[in-house]
Amino acid sequence: MKGLIRSFYYAFCGIWECIRSERNFRIHLTAAVAVLVTGALAGFDGSEFAALCSTISLVLFAEMANTAIERVVDIRTPTYHAYAKAAKDLAAGAVLICAILAIGTACALFLQHSALEALSGQFAAHPWLWAAYALYALLGVRFVFLGGRKQ
Repeated sequence: MKGLIRSFYYAFCGIWECIRSERNFRIHLTAAVAVLVTGALAGFDGSEFAALCSTISLVLFAEMANTAIERVVDIRTPTYHAYAKAAKDLAAGAVLICAILAIGTACALFLQHSALEALSGQFAAHPWLWAAYALYALLGVRFVFLGGRKQ
């Protein structure tokens, strides 16, 4: 049991390291929260949330794998090498493909007539939502650009 708990601890350490050190991971995380909250406001059902969560998880996984690959390459190849560059570029390309898939999934879900209607109704009924989204955007920018700095 101790080993299982330790493995979860190390996994959470890896997630925290990515949050702390990788700006792009913080961008994806900030966008993910906004998308999930907007999905709730749009009245998404279980399958629509599953689609969002699956693509979000895929992007976060790809970003963490990209980070791991970059760090291993940096340790193994401290000077420039064409294969090291290619490995890093390939990993970054995988993240880009996953992010494009996530954007496409979100567009397919949010651009449905029923979702747009639900969102417009929510924002009309609760004008403070505009302020909440603006505040979240400001906090998101702070988190993305200053979140990794040691205080």
